[in-house]
Amino acid sequence: MKELAILATVIIFFQFLLSLYQIQYYNKFLKTLVKKYSADSGYTLVTDVTKRKVRSVVLAIVFDQEDQIIEAYYFDGSSIFSKFKTIKLLERQYISEALILKTKSIKSKLVSKAIEDFLNKRLEKA
Repeated sequence: MKELAILATVIIFFQFLLSLYQIQYYNKFLKTLVKKYSADSGYTLVTDVTKRKVRSVVLAIVFDQEDQIIEAYYFDGSSIFSKFKTIKLLERQYISEALILKTKSIKSKLVSKAIEDFLNKRLEKA
C-alpha cells in the first residue's frame, strides 16, 4: 500500500510539472501574438474557449477593423504536449455567414463548433 501511495504521488507531481509547461507555452504563444500586433492599431486579438466534458479547445484569432481574419489558431488541450495549430481556412477571410458554412468542413467537430460560436458572437456585435 505504501508503494502505491508513493507511485500516486510521483504521478501527480509529474502531471503538475507538465501542466506548468503547458501553461508556460500557452502564455508565451499569446504574448508573441500580442507583441506582433501591438505596434499597429486596428487589430484585435480574441481568445475563446469551448468546452466539452473531457476536452476543450481554445481559439486565438487576430482580425482587423474590417473584420478580416489575419491569423487564426486553435489549441486542442487533450494532451499535455498540445500546440497551437493554424486554421488556414480562416486566414484572409471576412467574418460572415458564408464563412460559418465553410467551417462545417473542419474534421474536428469541437474545433468547428468553437469557430462557429466565435463567428456568431462576432456577427452579433457587428
